[in-house]
Amino acid sequence: MERSIGTTSNKQKAGIAKPSVVRSVSRTIDLLEELANNPRGITLIELSRKTGLHKSTVFRLLSVLAERGYVQKTQEGQGYTLGLHLVELANSFLNSLDLKIEARPCMYELTEATRHTVFLALRQGLEVVYIDKTETFTSLRRYSIIGTRVPIHCTSLGKALLLDYSDGELWELLKDYSFEKKTPHTITSVEALIENLRLARERGYTIDDREHELTVRCVGAPIRDYSKRIIAAISVSGVADSFSPEKIQEFGEKVRQTAAEISRRMGYSGGIYRRKE
Repeated sequence: MERSIGTTSNKQKAGIAKPSVVRSVSRTIDLLEELANNPRGITLIELSRKTGLHKSTVFRLLSVLAERGYVQKTQEGQGYTLGLHLVELANSFLNSLDLKIEARPCMYELTEATRHTVFLALRQGLEVVYIDKTETFTSLRRYSIIGTRVPIHCTSLGKALLLDYSDGELWELLKDYSFEKKTPHTITSVEALIENLRLARERGYTIDDREHELTVRCVGAPIRDYSKRIIAAISVSGVADSFSPEKIQEFGEKVRQTAAEISRRMGYSGGIYRRKE
């Protein structure tokens, strides 16, 4: 059944931004672009003149951007430059491009070896975002839309992305987290997740044993870069009935080895798992 978006309330529900919000975003982008054109710094008055915005508007937007790390004052304190957080965002974007390029050949090999769908994902907050996949004609094709977000606690990808956290860090990270019960097998507490991750570190890969979808099993492993940080995760997913205990072990070893190879291509040298003290 089609849903009408003809009324104002429905438009808002459909995600159409108010004109005032669009204007604020546009003005913010104007400021950032002008700052980018002046790497040595530019004063508030000059920003106002070049963007055509009132000084009070420029000051308000700069204050918010500075608070979030997107803008910083010059050493003299008379002007503004782009902040380090923009550099971090740019690096994350560039790393994701490099990651997909380096990972894809390995993903194809893993798909061919297992005859199942292989996913590549990043962590965003307490969610997992799929950024790439490879699959065969007969492999699992559910929830395979790139950009899909899934919970971090009940997926092999999510667990792999959490493997470097100590018990204390996990308690702090997940203190306000809602452990949504997706199936009867879903982990629903920090204690259970900590134990699950402990076992995963020992075996070398993570398992989603029908925790996110009742008919699906997955195995995953983390990917690191030159800095030794976990930057992504890779998984093999399939219909639960095709993942016997023997197959889980076989696919788990393959996904671990594939993650190690992608990590090597991303500049990492060392073991895939690193315990935190």
